[in-house]
Amino acid sequence: MSADAFAVAPPPETDNDGISAASMKAIEIYQNQIQIVDRLWAYFSQYSGMLVVLGLVLVAFRSTQAVSTLHWGFVLLPVLAYGAFAAGNHRALALTLQELQIVRSLAISKTRLAFTGHAIGTILRFHLLLTVLVLVAYGVSGWYAMHEGVRAAVANG
Repeated sequence: MSADAFAVAPPPETDNDGISAASMKAIEIYQNQIQIVDRLWAYFSQYSGMLVVLGLVLVAFRSTQAVSTLHWGFVLLPVLAYGAFAAGNHRALALTLQELQIVRSLAISKTRLAFTGHAIGTILRFHLLLTVLVLVAYGVSGWYAMHEGVRAAVANG
């Protein structure tokens, strides 16, 4: 037998705190994935807020303009655009959360630390619920702007 058969692997490189380079890399990858998820939520929050503000603008527009100047396309187009955005954001969030779960498992195995998180299904259901609530809020404001404007125009002759 050769001497190499009984060779002991050298200990993994560690820094001053005794954490191996592989462990640090796993934590770094995990933190990067968390930042991606945070950015996806930030984009979703910003666009959701903009749609709600647009709904409020519609209601204000109704009170200052004749109904003939408020076309239904102005109400419907943002809903379609937001729906497409929210669907894409939902898909990106789902894929990123799946990757995060894999990276989390790797980080746990490398560091033996506890990494907490929610179930992917729960997060995605919450995202979907928020999307529906934003669309309903915008739809109600758009409906109000269109129909109350019609009533005001009829009442004013």
